[in-house]
Amino acid sequence: MSRSLLYRTAIAVLPLPMLRPVVPPLALLDRLLRRRWWSETQLEAELDPEPVEARSDDAQTIDDGVGDLLLRRYEIGLDGTSVEPIELLDRFRQDPDDFAPIEYAEFTSGPLRQGMRFTIDLAGPWNGPVEVAEDAPDRIRLATLEDHMEAGWIEFRVVDGDRPVLRIESTARAGSRGFWLLHDVLPFAWWVQTDMWSHVLEALARSAGVDPLPRVIVTTLRHDDAARV
Repeated sequence: MSRSLLYRTAIAVLPLPMLRPVVPPLALLDRLLRRRWWSETQLEAELDPEPVEARSDDAQTIDDGVGDLLLRRYEIGLDGTSVEPIELLDRFRQDPDDFAPIEYAEFTSGPLRQGMRFTIDLAGPWNGPVEVAEDAPDRIRLATLEDHMEAGWIEFRVVDGDRPVLRIESTARAGSRGFWLLHDVLPFAWWVQTDMWSHVLEALARSAGVDPLPRVIVTTLRHDDAARV
C-alpha cells in the first residue's frame, strides 16, 4: 500500500521548503494510521565492528561520535517475486531517489560508484554528507563525512539464507549531542530515521511486485558507552 490520500493531499498543500520540517511527523502519523508501523527488537550487546577505512580527512568515524554505539538492522522479505534481491539492490544503486521519500529525504540520482560523494538532503537541522566507501554487486556501503548527523557507516545489502531478504544496516554513534538528544533520549529522530529506511525497503519490494507487502523488521543492538556523551 502506498502513501495514503490524506498524506498525499497534505503534501500537495505544503509545497514551500520552509514547511518541509512538518512532513516527517506527518509521515509517521500516516504510517500509524495505515497500520504499517515496523516491528522492532532492541537488545544490549557487545559490539566490536570492523572499522571502515577512512578514505579522506573529513571522514566522520564512530570514534568521532557521541553516545552509545548502535547497530540498527532493517529488513524486508521478498517472498512471492521472481526478481532477485541482487537485482533490486542494483535498482537502488542506479537511482536511489527512485526509492527515497523525497518529500523529506532526497538522496542522489546515481548511479552510485566507489569514491562518489553526495549529501542526503533532509527536512530538519541536519543533512547527511556521505562517501561511497564500497560498491560491490551484493553490497553498497556509505561512510559518513563531517557534519553528518551520525558518525559511522550504513550498508545496503543482499542477505543469503533460506528466503530472499533485503537489508539496510547502520553502525554508528550520534554525530553531535543535539542529534543524540533527539535520537536516543527523545525518540523522534529515531522514528523518522526508521520511517525513512522502511520506506526505501518497501519501495524496493513494491517495485518487484511483492504483494502483500510484509512488515519491515528492525533489530537494534546497543553497546552502552555512556562515557562518550
